[in-house]
Amino acid sequence: MESDLNGSKAYLSNNADKGGTKSVTGTSTWTNYSVEAKGKMETTSGRMGVIARFVDYNNYYSMSYDNFGKNVYITRLQNGVLTDLAISAPITPLATGIYHNLRFTSAGNTLQAYVNDLLIATASDSTFPTWKIGVNTHFNKAYFDDVVVRTAP
Repeated sequence: MESDLNGSKAYLSNNADKGGTKSVTGTSTWTNYSVEAKGKMETTSGRMGVIARFVDYNNYYSMSYDNFGKNVYITRLQNGVLTDLAISAPITPLATGIYHNLRFTSAGNTLQAYVNDLLIATASDSTFPTWKIGVNTHFNKAYFDDVVVRTAP
């Protein structure tokens, strides 16, 4: 835990100069759930997001906001190969220095990415039916707080 610029305790993922930092938790039996986190970027580059159905560092789904194109991605990393399952149209840029709500829902074969409670992207895939959750950054410095896991409707 680190203190953010406002003095609040939050998880810091500080890899503005490198890619692919992840922090995961949970149990391998989770199936249909929603993982939600408040994310705050301190840099204007790279990506930040949340992970669902994390099997290992080479196999999982993620949803992430890309600061370069202002898009939200739903991706699958399978055996180390990254595949974009959905890419949104550009959204209103997420301001740095303030928290944004990121939510990734995995229910059955449906994956949904929400930013600030708005559904931004949807994909369908059945590769990973269960597993853990996490947060991730790629060439970005970001804080994560209030990580919550809920049963998907």
